[in-house]
Amino acid sequence: MQEALRPYATAGIALVGASMIAVTPMVVAPPAAQVRSVRLVDAWSDLVTNTTANLDSIVSNASSSDITQLFNELSPTRSA
Repeated sequence: MQEALRPYATAGIALVGASMIAVTPMVVAPPAAQVRSVRLVDAWSDLVTNTTANLDSIVSNASSSDITQLFNELSPTRSA
């Protein structure tokens, strides 16, 4: 008698377990929305403006012979 009930008991336990999973859904709370302020910047125009101002300052404060000498010293073809 005990061996005859074993397949029914196994099927019954499997059915109860499956129905518990199907009936009890997992509900995950949605994450809270984050709102952050955004500041758009124009980095390229700042770069060009500052570079132009620096080059103008260099040109106005140095003589052409100083600039030529500097480029000659920085030149990669310069022999040591």
